[in-house]
Amino acid sequence: MEEQEVQDLVSSIPKLQQVPDAAAFAEPDYWLWGGVAAGVVLVLAAVVWWLRRRHRAEVVPPLPSPAEQAVALLQDLAAELPPLGVCGVRISLILRNFLAGETQDPALFETHEEFSRRLDSLAGVPESCRLTTLRLLDDLAALKYAPQQEDSPVRARRLIDEALVLVADIEAARRDLPEEEEAVSV
Repeated sequence: MEEQEVQDLVSSIPKLQQVPDAAAFAEPDYWLWGGVAAGVVLVLAAVVWWLRRRHRAEVVPPLPSPAEQAVALLQDLAAELPPLGVCGVRISLILRNFLAGETQDPALFETHEEFSRRLDSLAGVPESCRLTTLRLLDDLAALKYAPQQEDSPVRARRLIDEALVLVADIEAARRDLPEEEEAVSV
């Protein structure tokens, strides 16, 4: 081939443009950045959850036991010392609420007559406290259903004190009950 022909051949080859940058053809890193963002959000959510949980555990005091609640209510009642009839009703409600919480006895949801007729009433109360509990609840029912009586702060105070002693005795007897059962089984 002659030189002229080579020149013609070379000139007939189209000229290439500059090679474009490969980044122009690459897809954006949406998935990568989306994954990174989701990871950061999850880590932040976990940190916030952990901090709130730790803070809640430090701040929330344990709930008082039924006995602690009953004692607090009876002490408030003693400080207030309402008339005898009102005092009897409130002591009865406090004791029945205590029995429902401490011994799972449904006394809170029954009338005194229903409670007295139920064969298993006070089954959850330690045997050493059943007679005292029944007597005090009978006294309170008699007071509650009696005609209007003369106000007697001394009697109201005595009933509150009896209820406080009864709550303490039931709690102590229930606390000692597992130890007695272990001694019997050994």
